[in-house]
Amino acid sequence: MNHGANQGSAHAATDEASHDCDALFVLSAFGVGGSEKKVARVLTALLSRGASPAICALGPPYTLSSALPQSARAWRLDRDSRISLRTLGRLRDVLLKLRPRTVFAVDLFALLYVAIALRMAGLRDTRRVVLINTTDFVRRRDRLFMNGYAYLLRHSDLLVFGSFRQRDAWQRRYRLAGVPNVVIHNGVDAAHFTRSPSLSAQAAREQAGIAATRFVIGTVGRIAPEKNYAALVRALARLRGEGLDVHLLIVGDGPLREAIQTEARVLGMSGFVTLAGEVSDIRPLLTAMSVFALPSAVETFSNAALEAMAMSLPVVLTDTGGAREMVSDGCEGFVVPVGDEQSLHGALRALCVDSASLHAMGRAARARVEKEFAFERMVAAYRAIISRPGNADGCDIVTCK
Repeated sequence: MNHGANQGSAHAATDEASHDCDALFVLSAFGVGGSEKKVARVLTALLSRGASPAICALGPPYTLSSALPQSARAWRLDRDSRISLRTLGRLRDVLLKLRPRTVFAVDLFALLYVAIALRMAGLRDTRRVVLINTTDFVRRRDRLFMNGYAYLLRHSDLLVFGSFRQRDAWQRRYRLAGVPNVVIHNGVDAAHFTRSPSLSAQAAREQAGIAATRFVIGTVGRIAPEKNYAALVRALARLRGEGLDVHLLIVGDGPLREAIQTEARVLGMSGFVTLAGEVSDIRPLLTAMSVFALPSAVETFSNAALEAMAMSLPVVLTDTGGAREMVSDGCEGFVVPVGDEQSLHGALRALCVDSASLHAMGRAARARVEKEFAFERMVAAYRAIISRPGNADGCDIVTCK
């Protein structure tokens, strides 16, 4: 994604309007994250199916720009301050050039820019659709900002929620019941996320520097406060203290990497924790895992958990967001209360000592992904939004239970 890629400078974007843009996705940034990856995949799929989407990032990082196809129309606006008049002007110019029928604000901060830029451009017929990718807020500052964002949400044309539980909570909390909305569960390409017959779990562990016979608790995601990965280190220490040969594999990076290393060192677990960092292909590391665990304080509908399920891994999730819409407790894995480390330990221990249940739950996880969370189903829902402007809440564009 280059500044004005394939289009010239965004400053000159008003020279000739294209009038052929079905949808413009606007993100705060294009870094490595679940929402950003999802948008990149959805945009790529829409392009391959004859739609005409475009994408715009307000500012850095632009890490995932390489995930876009060469044919994608993409802009980076290089925002260098929180509220940048220059960036607002550039976004207005992009809107005037493309005149999209629908603009997707992929996060709440992007919504602020989209709302102002649409007014600056005078595009009253362009639909404003908001993707709501969080269930709750960890920081007090974000909760305070919701006073302003809630107003913008109430005046949007369509809200897209990631789970039914999230939708119900936001409608009550922010008085959104009168706003048209849909629920679209995340989807995963099960054909891509499948175990390779040429790579066994034992071989994958050895490639990762882990003993081949060791039980591996794994997770994937940004090492940030809301993920609560320290709880996994403490669960690891407790399981090993019970004589179980367990290892922890964390795939991803983030601001709490050193804190996790410190926690492991203090508990004497440094030799049993692997921090793999960011990787381009997580499938070999998912193959190395015995179970996928995500002890998050805040989650909406985890793409990482879906990918693990597609790889036939049972999952242990905390009861936040759409966890219970993804997993039936005791079938594809376990759902434990947020912050309850005793229950987290119990779920992981049950899977560690019962290989029959471990494999049965893994098979059930794969089957559920194939049945309910196919990538094509998610793409069809987004395509229905951009192709049928008048349809706000029909079950043909909602992933229904």
